[in-house]
Amino acid sequence: MAGTPQEPRETAVGGPVDDLSIVPGLAAADPVPTPRTHLDVSQDPDRYDPSRDTAGAPTGPLDMSQDPDRYDPSRDTAPVAPVSRLDPARDPDRYRPPGQGQTLTDLLGEGAHEEKRDNYQWALGLLGVLAFLALVSWFFTSVVAP
Repeated sequence: MAGTPQEPRETAVGGPVDDLSIVPGLAAADPVPTPRTHLDVSQDPDRYDPSRDTAGAPTGPLDMSQDPDRYDPSRDTAPVAPVSRLDPARDPDRYRPPGQGQTLTDLLGEGAHEEKRDNYQWALGLLGVLAFLALVSWFFTSVVAP
């Protein structure tokens, strides 16, 4: 079967056939499409109509006391400001200079276990990484080379 997906398929009889049943509104019983016209903007229910405007435009200065979003101190439910100075030591987001509780155990809590570093184990791990890099470099220079 030759052709692009946009071209209609051909049946064994030889005429092109499109399956219009998969497209809503394009039934095989209605082979002639309805002509398209422009939308009538005057029929838009959301269009501004001055005859439906019940509030009207303000004619003078606005009355700020009628503003529903205006701050009203009698409805204020905010806590009273502290009388004394704030204690910076009780602030959980306070910056601490280095050496004042920034270890992993201090940050994660009592369940964290951080042991002292074993220098021999650390050096053995470093030698293992270097040996792996040497093996990879040898493999790509002698085995995989063209």
